[in-house]
Amino acid sequence: MDGPNVLLVVLDTARADRFVPHGGSPQIAPAIAGLAGRGTAIPRVFATSNWTLPSHVSLFTGLLPSEFGVAGGSGDRASYLATVREGFERHRARTLPAVLGDAGYDTRAVSANPWIRSAHGFGPLFDDFADVHGARPGHDSMLRTRLAWWRARHNEGAAAAREHVAGWIREARRPFFWFANLMECHSPYLPPRPYDDLGPVERWRAVRDATRHLTPAGLARVCVGESDPGPEAFARMGHLYGRAIRYMDDWLSSVLEDLDRAGMLDDTLVVVTSDHGEHLGEHGLLGHTMSLAQRLLHVPLISAGPTPLLDDRGTGAVSLARLPALLAEAIGMTEHPWTEWAWPGIAPAHNAGLGHSPERQKLAAARGVPAAARERLNTPMECALDGRFKLLRTGENEALYDLDADPEEGRDVSAAHPERVTALRAALVLGSAPAQHADRPVEPGEEAEIERHLEALGYL
Repeated sequence: MDGPNVLLVVLDTARADRFVPHGGSPQIAPAIAGLAGRGTAIPRVFATSNWTLPSHVSLFTGLLPSEFGVAGGSGDRASYLATVREGFERHRARTLPAVLGDAGYDTRAVSANPWIRSAHGFGPLFDDFADVHGARPGHDSMLRTRLAWWRARHNEGAAAAREHVAGWIREARRPFFWFANLMECHSPYLPPRPYDDLGPVERWRAVRDATRHLTPAGLARVCVGESDPGPEAFARMGHLYGRAIRYMDDWLSSVLEDLDRAGMLDDTLVVVTSDHGEHLGEHGLLGHTMSLAQRLLHVPLISAGPTPLLDDRGTGAVSLARLPALLAEAIGMTEHPWTEWAWPGIAPAHNAGLGHSPERQKLAAARGVPAAARERLNTPMECALDGRFKLLRTGENEALYDLDADPEEGRDVSAAHPERVTALRAALVLGSAPAQHADRPVEPGEEAEIERHLEALGYL
């Protein structure tokens, strides 16, 4: 196929309201603002989950997590990852990199995310998949860690990812499909200097914030009201979160400059999105578990190039699972496996996390996660959105919100709009039978490495 090149960049954990045109300042991410200005930004794009793996499954396959087989967090982590690998094997013919690879695209990927790894099923989908790791020290010595974080000289893998992309550009073959996942604005929100522009005292307070509130137990205590970082701490986190986004924006800007110097930018469709958002103190919440609020589900989808992405159906509500179809249409691919979308104008989402697993529950208790948080982690949540209305089901409770009139989701309007309740209920799929996870462990030694990285990022 003689289509345009494609560069797909996932800014992991980046919420939409930090970007132009979703209310963010152009100074936060000027390069991405430039993309939106000369291309398109679909206004209402919703992730299919509030955490990384299910959202990436949807992004790569066009399937909801339940359709793929990862809707229920009923198994331990090793079994869950085995299920992801087997799901990609089963659905390979509809994965974005495999379809584009079969059409003649050179497919490469680099990921700094410990969930998005070659060994977790992503590697075989690409011609080349590079796993990179952040340079920040782990938790082997808390004092050593605090001092290293305070010096603010380390990154979450963006520097290593940049080296890989530079190599791809030097040896590029057309057409190409390249994917990158960057982790800089994920907790603990500690970008390197000069992006961390706080003074020495405030930088130490930011390190204290991270060690107190951005561990698995710390995040849980905040979310159930047993700990309150206070407005100053939340403001520091929000500031550094924005500075980390600027780091990723500069990363993208440098890649675009290299593509331009190589004479490839004009023939490249650049797509920037996220897998989910983040709470930064709103309603006392922090991180991205235990909630399906819009701050977690509304993600940017900004593109520019020969033929940028368009909301082809004009529904006003686009699921992230629609991205493969939108991309295929943009590059002129007439035959592809994403021709049908079961929920026109509706974007279902759920919190299919590993918190439901008995193994994860035991680990959470051992790490000091309070009982109220463990109960909340074990409560299923699902929702469906049509752009204006959102039906949210938490356990046995259900509520309908008018997002235009009530963006904070504080008033249940189901009695006034029964027809929307009926339509959106049809899209709620998490209540079906939970996925059966494969009983196959990861490779020896891999689980400990995964555990170390995930704990540093605040995962259970």
